[in-house]
Amino acid sequence: MEKNKYQYRFIPLSPTKEAWEQRPFNEFTCKKALFEALKAKEKEMGPFNYLSGFIHFKDGFYSSHKDGTEPRPYFNPKWWKTGSKTCYVKNCNSCTIPEGETYDNTEPYMIEPTPINKTYQEFKRISGYNGAEEQFNEIKDLSHISSIYLKKIGLFYVEEIYVPSSTKVNAPKDN
Repeated sequence: MEKNKYQYRFIPLSPTKEAWEQRPFNEFTCKKALFEALKAKEKEMGPFNYLSGFIHFKDGFYSSHKDGTEPRPYFNPKWWKTGSKTCYVKNCNSCTIPEGETYDNTEPYMIEPTPINKTYQEFKRISGYNGAEEQFNEIKDLSHISSIYLKKIGLFYVEEIYVPSSTKVNAPKDN
């Protein structure tokens, strides 16, 4: 049986030899070590300076993180088509239906917009409320993640590596 682990490999934004040699991170094979290094870098930056960026997903996978940008249901602007005799604003005296329209009950009162499938999640700090570490821990399957981008620094490629669960070799039995 094989157990999958993940490697986080850092690539600086600048494609120069100097940037590669002076990169602030190398590669990590566990998320605990990754986030400890990111927290140390954030602490090194000083108070009120935070690492921010995005968690990008592979093609066909989308963010399920609720960040407040999800479309909300709204009242149907064609209120006369919902069976109502007045618009959704109570005590409104200017509610008149357009010329040629009639009252009927053919449309819903509230419109539920289709959800937006975002291929990324944004974070504004590493730890704390809604930080990168908290968002990362919410992701059930890490194989859906493509990269973790840090603004003005670089990005971590998230790569799945396979490690055998046992190193036992079955030798042939002698009769």
